[in-house]
Amino acid sequence: MKRRRSVTRGGSERFRLDHGQVRRRCDPSRLPFRSTQDLEVGPINIIGQSRAEAALELGLAVRSPGYNVFVCGEVGSGRSTVVKRMLSRVEREGPPPEDLVFVHNFQDADEPRRLAFPSGQGKRFRSAMAELVEALERDLPKLFESEPYRKRRSAKIAAAENAQRSQLREFEKRVQAQGFALVQVEIGPLIRPQLVPVVAGNPVDMDQLEALVEQGQYKSSDFVQLRRREAELKGGLDVLGHQLHELAREIERTLLAIDRQLAEPIVAEAVGEIRTGFQAEGLHAYLDQVSEDVLAHLEEFREPEAEPPGPSEAVAGRPVDRADHRRYDVNVLVDNSKTRGRPVIWETAPTYRNLF
Repeated sequence: MKRRRSVTRGGSERFRLDHGQVRRRCDPSRLPFRSTQDLEVGPINIIGQSRAEAALELGLAVRSPGYNVFVCGEVGSGRSTVVKRMLSRVEREGPPPEDLVFVHNFQDADEPRRLAFPSGQGKRFRSAMAELVEALERDLPKLFESEPYRKRRSAKIAAAENAQRSQLREFEKRVQAQGFALVQVEIGPLIRPQLVPVVAGNPVDMDQLEALVEQGQYKSSDFVQLRRREAELKGGLDVLGHQLHELAREIERTLLAIDRQLAEPIVAEAVGEIRTGFQAEGLHAYLDQVSEDVLAHLEEFREPEAEPPGPSEAVAGRPVDRADHRRYDVNVLVDNSKTRGRPVIWETAPTYRNLF
């Protein structure tokens, strides 16, 4: 039978600690800094994993595409903390990635153009393009309403109308000499010139004249001559119609050329500010397309003619519809204006869908 050892109370007192002895105190005056923000980033140490640390540093230093780093370890080993700290160092190095924007492709609307700008310039470019459209919508209508423009346009139109009237007068003289008159006849929604023979000073329809021939009231030989002269004059009338049509198309091309000539400096100045303010591969080619598209659709920038509003518009007070210029809008796809250095995306479930 074992004997129980007795411990006296006096013996245990030798090992008793008071509260001051069990509490570690740090004197702030002994620390060589005032705030932890004054400290540099401390070393990253993985206990017993010096090779893993060296391998991770090597993997993060590789800048070529196609290289990946796979990290695994026991739960609680600190692998996530260490990787995040190392990535925070990488994030502070180097410039941030570019901003990516999509713009309209004027050659193929189904395939937008992608432009890449330095970080923070994507939104600035979008604002600059919006200001460009606003400036054109303000300045081009003023051009088309200016007095010099109106006088130049009116002079070209008046010259074309005089040329048309001169050709019509020459043909009318020829028609009268052949015993015909040129009258305007309404055929459906159109009004077309028509040749009518003049008998005894009065215009007579050819069908009525043919009926008079059958009744013996008009000479058949004279009617045959009228038919022959009518055929010759119809050929001349067709030629005249073609000439007048070509003259109308020519004056239309002339007026468009005047619009383009006067508007081109305004468009070039507005677009030139964007050319000098931004740098991106393919930007100049895109701005060339914008300039050409604006000059090809100058009618969209004219002030709409005043028309009385319809009942629904008068009640609702809706504004007059303006041309749709959304094709000049810029869609900012990736904005890195607030990114500092290379971004780090922490994905805890790296599946194919989440990564790609």
